[in-house]
Amino acid sequence: TAHLRQYNADLGYVLFHLGQYQNSIDKYKQAIIYTKAQADHKRTCTFLRSIGLNYQYLGLYGLAIENYQEALDALKLAESDLPREAALYNSMGNLYRNTQNETKSLELLHKSLSLYQHLGDTGKAADLLNNLGVNFQHFNYLDSSLYYFKSVLDLVNLDINSPFTLAKDRSATYNNIGVVLLDQEKFEEAFPYILKSYHINQLNKDIQGMAISHNNFADYWLKKANTNKAALHLDSALLILEDISDKELMVENLELRFKLLESTKQYEQALITYQSLDSLNNQLFQDEKLKVEEISNIYLLREKVYENQKISQEAELLALQSSKFQQTSLFLALLGVVLSMFLFWVFRNLKKQKGLTNIIRAKNKTISLQQTELRHRTANNIMRLQSIIKEIARRVPDNTAQQEMLRSTQLLYSAASLERFLFSRSRL
Repeated sequence: TAHLRQYNADLGYVLFHLGQYQNSIDKYKQAIIYTKAQADHKRTCTFLRSIGLNYQYLGLYGLAIENYQEALDALKLAESDLPREAALYNSMGNLYRNTQNETKSLELLHKSLSLYQHLGDTGKAADLLNNLGVNFQHFNYLDSSLYYFKSVLDLVNLDINSPFTLAKDRSATYNNIGVVLLDQEKFEEAFPYILKSYHINQLNKDIQGMAISHNNFADYWLKKANTNKAALHLDSALLILEDISDKELMVENLELRFKLLESTKQYEQALITYQSLDSLNNQLFQDEKLKVEEISNIYLLREKVYENQKISQEAELLALQSSKFQQTSLFLALLGVVLSMFLFWVFRNLKKQKGLTNIIRAKNKTISLQQTELRHRTANNIMRLQSIIKEIARRVPDNTAQQEMLRSTQLLYSAASLERFLFSRSRL
């Protein structure tokens, strides 16, 4: 896995420098699959930044910003890594310059510069100062731009007389100083810087840098009204540009050539040059249009993917809800069966209890009737006993005994009356 990650990352790097940006993006995306599988957040951040750079070179700034932001999120998951963080802020700052967001661009570049200064990385800090100078130049703050470009040279202890071998990494800074001085119409000050940059480009065999220098020489000689030297430099730049196919530098070359031909009253050639310039600008416009369409297609594709994911999620949700409904239905069915069995058992018990209650009620009624009948018979027997005692009392010669027996008959009469009262109450 580590070898596959490295293989794809190296291919992405090579393809980026070959200008095959989309192929480079594909390789870096393959590398990210392995870094995410390994939870290697630092390399994930690096590869996402590289993808953002590719999109930036393609002019797909929205996608570039997305990848830079994702790279920042990946870096937050890793341990502190200031060099990666600084490099990311630098890339984002340059991107926001291209989107004309001056405030955001300067904020991010200053963050990057502070981190490199904190790390003591003089070379990277110099690069950041150069980028800040480019920012101010882009937004036409020429004095501030010149200040930052010269700060680069001060930081690395260089000046216009420094040996080429020591200044070989600062060609762009010398060139930028010369261009700013040309724009400020400080022609004599500008020329040594443009010449210094040109010699460094020769030393480094930087073909594109030499084309830039020739264009700048042409601009210088045009402003000095030396059209012959200007024409020579434009021709030299054109020869290089036909090989490297840099359309933006070619536009600059044609614009300068048009000014040259117009100033020398070669109107027919100027018209042909203007037509070529217009055609090239139209090509650039079409390229930008294709990029916009590509962005639109990418976002449409993403939208379709999101829609498919949404439909898939909704289907899964419905399946889950259906499963829950089935489980609920089964539970309710089981509950219904249990409830039915319970009700049947209750009904059966109630019926049985009702039968027993009726039996008890019938027995209680029988007992009550027997008690009533018993009271009735008891009352009758007491009255009979009273009559017998009273009859015996009449026959007893002893007066005292007779009186006691008569008193007994009264008591028996009272008892019989009580029994009859209770009998009458029980009948109600």
